[in-house]
Amino acid sequence: KGSISGNNILDIKPDDKGNIWIGTWGNGVNVMDLATKKFKVFKHDPANLNSLSGDNIYAIAQPPDKKIWLGSFGDGLNLYQPETNTFAHFKNVEKDPKSLGSDRINSLLSDSKGNLWIGTDDAGLNLFVARTNSFVRFPHNDHTNSISSNTVLDLFEDHSGNIWICTLSGLNKFDPNTHHFTVFKTKDGLP
Repeated sequence: KGSISGNNILDIKPDDKGNIWIGTWGNGVNVMDLATKKFKVFKHDPANLNSLSGDNIYAIAQPPDKKIWLGSFGDGLNLYQPETNTFAHFKNVEKDPKSLGSDRINSLLSDSKGNLWIGTDDAGLNLFVARTNSFVRFPHNDHTNSISSNTVLDLFEDHSGNIWICTLSGLNKFDPNTHHFTVFKTKDGLP
C-alpha cells in the first residue's frame, strides 16, 4: 500500500525487523517497511475475531522477547501474531481481578527486565504476567500507599529500575521490588 491510513498519529515505535509501527486514531495501526517504504495496515474487522481489537491505537511496545504489543483506547491490549498476521486480545473481564484493569489504554512500557507495564485511563497501572497470561493491578486507593490517580498518561523506567508514572494527579515513582509508590505534587516542587 502506498500511504498511511490516517493523519491522526498517536504513537510510533521501531521494531527489530526494520519496520516502524504507527498507531492512529480511528485507522488502526500502520507498519512501514523502511527499506521498501511500503505500508501494511491492520484494522479492526468485526467479521474476523483475530483482527485488531479496535482502531484507536494509543501505545506500542516491543519487549526484549520481540513481541509487538498494541494498546487501544477502548478495546484493550493486542499481541501481534506474526506467523498469521493476527492478534491475540486481552481485555477487562468484570469480576476477574487477574484480567486487564481497563480496556482504555494510554501507555505501554517494556522495562529492562522484560516486563510489560500498562497505563490505563481509568484503572491505574497494570503489569502483564507472561507465565500466566494474567495481570496485576495497581489502582488508586485512598486508604493505602498507592498510585495518586487511576489515569496514567505515560510511563518511564529510570536507571535504577523504578517506574515513573505521569498521572492527572501528580508524578509517581513506583519501586517494582517493594510495590511502594512515592507521589510528587506541586507541594513537593512540581511546577
